[in-house]
Amino acid sequence: MMKITAIRSKPRNIRNVGAFFPNAIKLTTGEIFVQMLWGCDRRATAEEMAEFLAVDYPTDWHFWADYNQKWLGKGLDRAQNMNGYWSRSTDGGETFTDWGMPPILSYAEAKGELIGFAWQTHRDRTGNLFLRSWRSADRCATFSAPKDIPIEAPAFEADVLPDFHRGCVHLGGNRWLLAAYARFAGENHDRVIVFRTDDAFKTLRYEATVADWEEGLAGEAGFNEAAICRVPDGRLLAVFRNDGFCDMYQSHSCDEGKTWTKPCRFGAPGVDPCLTVLDNGAVLCAYGRPGIHVAVSFDGGDHWAGRETLLWPPFEIDGVSGETVLRNSFGHQRTCGYTDLVPLGEDRAMVFYSAPLNWRESTHKVPWIGECQKEFRIYAVEITVKKE
Repeated sequence: MMKITAIRSKPRNIRNVGAFFPNAIKLTTGEIFVQMLWGCDRRATAEEMAEFLAVDYPTDWHFWADYNQKWLGKGLDRAQNMNGYWSRSTDGGETFTDWGMPPILSYAEAKGELIGFAWQTHRDRTGNLFLRSWRSADRCATFSAPKDIPIEAPAFEADVLPDFHRGCVHLGGNRWLLAAYARFAGENHDRVIVFRTDDAFKTLRYEATVADWEEGLAGEAGFNEAAICRVPDGRLLAVFRNDGFCDMYQSHSCDEGKTWTKPCRFGAPGVDPCLTVLDNGAVLCAYGRPGIHVAVSFDGGDHWAGRETLLWPPFEIDGVSGETVLRNSFGHQRTCGYTDLVPLGEDRAMVFYSAPLNWRESTHKVPWIGECQKEFRIYAVEITVKKE
């Protein structure tokens, strides 16, 4: 029997600013960094991307704190998803202080050095595709000049370049896998793919498709927002969003990411799944929309034996049937549904999510639209997972 205990009576407000879409980094030295995206849900324009790419020199955390603060001064309606506040904890998530970081969504650690990767890829003037990265050898106090990693891959749709999302797995030595989602030329839906480096991120090349839409699968047509991790039995596990608000799917690889099993249902709807593995062998998957949940597996993701709800979705009484039903996903939201999580010890993890300051207020709507953003914060809650 498995017992899951969620400690959620005192969620911690990470920083008193309007924000959604948390992103967490935990270094092997123990520091935890949390990004809070405060902008609207849109990609950077060509002009904004050029301004961002112009930062091609060494920086420190003060620079990035000022850089992100400058974007807030432009107004929430002009913000975009290459910027966000960062906070730092040196006491296991008990307290957080303001910090500054580049827009890192996935990361690796190698020889005591953090290597962080941007979410969005970009092309140079000749059309070559690159992923921007940064390195820090002093616990994210300073960053070397960014490196644009060249990407070797089949042709992609011109306006739908790969987005790197959440997953980075060490294969040993200088070899790593990075998860992304993209559309190959001529496609009209997203697929989950992995890129591989054999030279410690000097180059990246397309390795395999984790999941592409197949006839007969249930739900919407397209996969994106993937997380990958190595589970205790050595396999790789990927969990990914099904386009829309349908059941998520998952897949395994037994050959270091070269091939993947046919996508199967995860067993719950959601967006932006996040994965971590605890020292006791528990695999945790945090996800949301509706609500915020954590699923637990003790067999590498083959079965999700426990699911703990940390934040209930909003319900209402149907005026016709009288039944209690979920409100529409775009109605009165209580969270953006995006999460992240980091391990804290043998059987503990910390989950990050968004929620309004006044939970009982019925007028709160989707947090990434208009003035509603100011009402939302990023919270953290600890969970303990035991197998009995």
